[in-house]
Amino acid sequence: MNEHKKRDLQALFGGPDLAAIDRSIAALMTHPTTSPWLHEAFKVALTLDPLDALKDAETLADMLNQRFNAVMREHGHIRFDFPD
Repeated sequence: MNEHKKRDLQALFGGPDLAAIDRSIAALMTHPTTSPWLHEAFKVALTLDPLDALKDAETLADMLNQRFNAVMREHGHIRFDFPD
């Protein structure tokens, strides 16, 4: 695909193409600072339907954010809401 068509697709769909995203994921999975937990999560997520994986990841992020806030409240800290 030529660069002009890639830019058109990116403009239409709001981001990099699948190959670029897959390269980014591969780089994260092989980076020495990526936790084994995150590496495994990517490995499993890539075998799932992309929409199912996205919904699961959003649910996980939401629940971890809620848990983080509950831990902070229990320890007398202020509440943090991280952007999506």
